[in-house]
Amino acid sequence: MKKILFLVVSLYFLSFNSYSQKVDGGCNTRISSIQEEWLKSWVLKHADNYRNVKSGTIYMPIKAHIVGRDNGTGYYSLATLLQVICELNTRYQPVGFYFYLDPEINFIDNSLFYEDGSSQDAYNSMAANNVADEINMYFVQASPGLCGYYAPWLDCVCIIGSCGQPGGTTITHELGHFFSLPHTFNGWEGGNTPGPAQLELVNGSNCQTAGDYFCDTPADFLSYRWNCPYQGTQTDPTGTSYNPDPTFYMSYASDICTNRFSNLQIGAMQANANTRTTLINQGTPNMTIVTKLPTNCTPSNFDFDLIPNQTILRWTKPSNAAYSLVQLASFGGGAIIKEVITSDTFLVLNNLNASSPYQWRVRGFNVGYTCDNATMFSNWNTFSTGEVFNAVSNISNEKSIYAFKNGVGENCIAYYDNANTNIETAHVKVYNALGVLQLSKDLNFGINTLSEMNEMPAGTYFAFVERKGVRISQFKLVK
Repeated sequence: MKKILFLVVSLYFLSFNSYSQKVDGGCNTRISSIQEEWLKSWVLKHADNYRNVKSGTIYMPIKAHIVGRDNGTGYYSLATLLQVICELNTRYQPVGFYFYLDPEINFIDNSLFYEDGSSQDAYNSMAANNVADEINMYFVQASPGLCGYYAPWLDCVCIIGSCGQPGGTTITHELGHFFSLPHTFNGWEGGNTPGPAQLELVNGSNCQTAGDYFCDTPADFLSYRWNCPYQGTQTDPTGTSYNPDPTFYMSYASDICTNRFSNLQIGAMQANANTRTTLINQGTPNMTIVTKLPTNCTPSNFDFDLIPNQTILRWTKPSNAAYSLVQLASFGGGAIIKEVITSDTFLVLNNLNASSPYQWRVRGFNVGYTCDNATMFSNWNTFSTGEVFNAVSNISNEKSIYAFKNGVGENCIAYYDNANTNIETAHVKVYNALGVLQLSKDLNFGINTLSEMNEMPAGTYFAFVERKGVRISQFKLVK
């Protein structure tokens, strides 16, 4: 797959328009004139025979470009990506389209692009990163006023991460634009009112030459988000009241209302896809359903003192899964720190914090079947790093801290200092396997019995000892 390189000049963009979807209203952009003329010609030829193209499923790859900040943070979730592709395939099943993921995710660290997906920096980056013969889809943090858009001059889609979540229809909508579909309210974008020749009448008498050119989508003028059912009173030039259909993905009705494409919209998308011969003729992806969970091998649950600049995760993936998605999170149900898609069964982590706890899990999948995201992960395994390899701790020579059980089986922590006996009070925090704090108390010089653990359920716990806000030791305690 070779990259398509573009010489991007600001003036070049002025001759084109993009489709876009807003959360808070309509958009000031329109379909390009080339696409519009193609669509009008297709409708006039095939209005009575919309399924004029070959039957069977059309398979197409999606190239995901995940845009983050300059420091490599803020990425759109890969687990979410797998799930929304699953949803896309359900919604496009009546169209005969099936999307599969290129497993080589392209991460772009560019704060300007990340914060404004419709800026000149964004366009330049998309031109430089687009990959031939795939549907290029960019995920960013924001694009003022937009949820997403299709840029015909670059032939790619840009999605704002918060709008590209499971259950939402923004990606479905923007891919409709990718395959030639205008809005159902075509011509009304940006608060404009179409001229007489473009204004579709409610009675459908000019449906092939006005509006969105599809006679099976009722006249629509609502270029802003609206709730269904429509309860307005606006009329067309003949005095007939509008009655827009909220079920079409290409309308701006709320996501909860939209659930379909019309027959003519389906036919137009099929015809458009068949003009993209290098996109659609790449064979059938691996669509095997993964029904088994992977097994986490190392580090095992509650492993301690792993090397933070060379921690290796290893697992056994299901035999019918070609790829694994690995998630690393901060201990205690914290945010996902890292996500990686790999065909290997190991992952080397070389930038972890020293003396810090983490959790990790993994799921298997195939590029042609990405569903069951929430249920197909292994259990979280917890581990903790030690000191950085070859580093010397300034505290280690001062302290003598260790955990043990007393004669009646209670967990205890001995706290001494090799240099002096006037040592400051330390503090211990004890967490359960889910990272929930169970105990927080001061440690005095000498033997400290953690009698509070007598009331805790049996299991394995983490204990972290701090002094002056600095972690000086950690233990695994078994109750």
